[in-house]
Amino acid sequence: MENTKTCETCKHFIQHYYKFGQTFRPLSVGHCTDPRCRDKKVETPACHRYLLKK
Repeated sequence: MENTKTCETCKHFIQHYYKFGQTFRPLSVGHCTDPRCRDKKVETPACHRYLLKK
């Protein structure tokens, strides 16, 4: 994992997936849940609400 702050590494980001056969594969999009639901891309630079995902 890189040290850059992007939505992908944020605690508030929920990635979207699609089902492929019996498995799920990640998409390059998701949504942010703080303070309201917003569509985001994985590589979007983090905002001031960024918290590192554990």
